[in-house]
Amino acid sequence: MHPSFVRYARQSSSALLCAAAIFAAGCHHNNYNSGFGIAWVTLSDTPGDFTSYTVNVDSVTLTGAVNGLISAVATPEIVDFTKLNNISELWSSASIPNDTYASASIVLDYTNANISVMVNGVPTKAKVVDTTGAAVTTQTINVTLDPSNRVVIQPTYASSSAVRLAIDFNLAASNVVNMATSPPTVTIKPFMTVATSASDTKPMRVRGPLINSSVGAGTYTVYVRPFFDEVDSLGTLTIFNDAKTVYTINGTTYVGSQNGELINFDDNRTSLGYHTTFTAPVGRGVTTTWTGGIDHWEYRGDQTYVFGAQNTTGTLVIPPSAFLTLSRYSFKNTGYYGQLQAGLHDAVFLTAGLRGDRNADRRSLVVLCRGLHRRHRNGNPLRPRRAHALRPLRCRRQRRAQHL
Repeated sequence: MHPSFVRYARQSSSALLCAAAIFAAGCHHNNYNSGFGIAWVTLSDTPGDFTSYTVNVDSVTLTGAVNGLISAVATPEIVDFTKLNNISELWSSASIPNDTYASASIVLDYTNANISVMVNGVPTKAKVVDTTGAAVTTQTINVTLDPSNRVVIQPTYASSSAVRLAIDFNLAASNVVNMATSPPTVTIKPFMTVATSASDTKPMRVRGPLINSSVGAGTYTVYVRPFFDEVDSLGTLTIFNDAKTVYTINGTTYVGSQNGELINFDDNRTSLGYHTTFTAPVGRGVTTTWTGGIDHWEYRGDQTYVFGAQNTTGTLVIPPSAFLTLSRYSFKNTGYYGQLQAGLHDAVFLTAGLRGDRNADRRSLVVLCRGLHRRHRNGNPLRPRRAHALRPLRCRRQRRAQHL
């Protein structure tokens, strides 16, 4: 599905009226420095004696030399840190203002924490308290970055120039487990490290739906949806795959680039149009020019995506474990339009137009009064002087209804 084609179908009427304004707005110098760069925020843990350690990770903020306090990630995620013993997970591909950042703050929410330990071979949920023995809600962990390795964000449009912000939660150093109570008691005092490079060699897990792929370049792009988040998209990421890349698609795991990947688009657009114009006098010195027409376009496309094929050329051999999607899409629009121009002595003109569009999304009606203009008898436009310039008349009304 191509969102750009959907937007085109929905906005065909207004696009016609606004084209001149868009052209004018685009003819100025652009500063291609957006003032932002990219930071990859990852989470991992140093193991402790827990069978589960599930808390909400609420946010990450950074303190910069110029911008002060900024939010790097503000989308809370439910994280079981015991699942991050052997891997780190990409939490966000964040857009960060250009700056040098000296410290970070991470907020953990223990309100609905699920922390359990092993008691006589059985995972048992523990009581969680802080160092004063009180129930725990939110905890803010402040980390000062190494002065020689601070987070320096520079303007970039490429994920290959991103800066990593590796956050590690040390479970063993952050918790004291008292097995003498029933249930066991876990006293927490969170300890985290933040660095621009990971202190280990854990592989990084990236989750999210596929956006596109390039077989020739050996890349694919996904929306970042970390952990078990099926709603939020925390940036996009383009990945260069190699023989060590591990993929899990719909529960099936693939390793390396020997698994055939093929994406194919077959699309076409058909356009038809007809219009006619005639002129009729209606009185002394008054003429009218009538224009009416109809246009229709239809866009159809088919997309095939295969991952796990045994080959990508010739006749495809697709084993039962391969991932295969076939999609078909179609958009069409029919427009009817009319225009009337009334002229007085071939010198003063009033033009009005009417257009209606019908497509799968909605029907719309647009009324446009283009206004008055004058010209000399020799046919050249009249350059109005302040004393007698005619004020243009403009009006626009739009009425929409869903599936009339």
